[in-house]
Amino acid sequence: MSAGGARPCTSAWVDEEKCREISETLSRIQLHPDPFIRKPRDSEQKRREAEYWFYMIAVCHATRTLEGFVNGEWLRGNDYLLLAARRRLDADPSYFDAERMARISGRDLRAVISDDGDPFHSKLDRIQERVELLHGCAEVLLRDFEGDVMKIYARSGGYVKPVEGQGLLDLLARFKAYSDPVRKKSFLLVAFLNEAGVWRVRDPENLSLAIDYHLMRIALRSGAIRILDRSLAAKLKERKPVTESEDEAVREAARAAYQFTARQPGLNVFSLDSLLWNIGRTCCFYEHDPICGDQSCWKQSQCTLLKRTDYTCPGRCPLDGVCLGSRDPDQRRYWETNIYTEYY
Repeated sequence: MSAGGARPCTSAWVDEEKCREISETLSRIQLHPDPFIRKPRDSEQKRREAEYWFYMIAVCHATRTLEGFVNGEWLRGNDYLLLAARRRLDADPSYFDAERMARISGRDLRAVISDDGDPFHSKLDRIQERVELLHGCAEVLLRDFEGDVMKIYARSGGYVKPVEGQGLLDLLARFKAYSDPVRKKSFLLVAFLNEAGVWRVRDPENLSLAIDYHLMRIALRSGAIRILDRSLAAKLKERKPVTESEDEAVREAARAAYQFTARQPGLNVFSLDSLLWNIGRTCCFYEHDPICGDQSCWKQSQCTLLKRTDYTCPGRCPLDGVCLGSRDPDQRRYWETNIYTEYY
């Protein structure tokens, strides 16, 4: 380990001292029960729940265009996607069956992910891409797992990364939607199904955070990771396109930083992921300057961090003062990687 508690990770440094500070701050915030998690009572409900998460996380990327009302509640992004799909599952428990997902059309998908079931009212984009991912998931599931999502778990023995054989990450990598080398969707799927009691993980130490643009942005601005490559640092600050290898390097560094952070007292992978993700879509959102330093909050009425935790907001991000970007304008210039991807 180098001086200052930092260690190298590809083209970035993971600052373990900063990670400890982040952990100490966030461990004081308690999460409310996740409103999207349901705990099924029997094997049939478990299978239906696993199907729902498997297919929806497969297309859970680039959800920035989504917003609207589902069951009378205004939602945006990932929340809108999940609740709109949940509404369909409640109305038709077999909707996410592999045979049906193998035939789903763009019109069908738009109808599901809309306010009122009218495909022409859907704000979901990249339709053909998402339909192809759903078809691919169903085809591999039918070919290799008899169309049953629960057989993925059974074949893994409940292990994320077993000492021998294939674990959940290996088996999920067969599906194009879950082929990300940094495993964002795979870790997200396993984490939610583990929390719901559907896939009980036997080696939770091998769980990791699902690294998306929100978590990258916080890792970069906070100083949890430090970019060594000047060219890459400039690209990130200027929001210029990056290569796939640069994207992977930044995300791997963020994952390593958060893996260390989650091991500190008072946190685990699921709670840390939830806290950071809600901070990233509110306090440190991509549409405006971060709410820290001299910037006071104006969006408390729509803040999901406040809805889903016991955080008593003083008008600032919980990481204000801990995050380097809250005091350093140059650090605040960092953005997530700019790349077209199906991974997150």
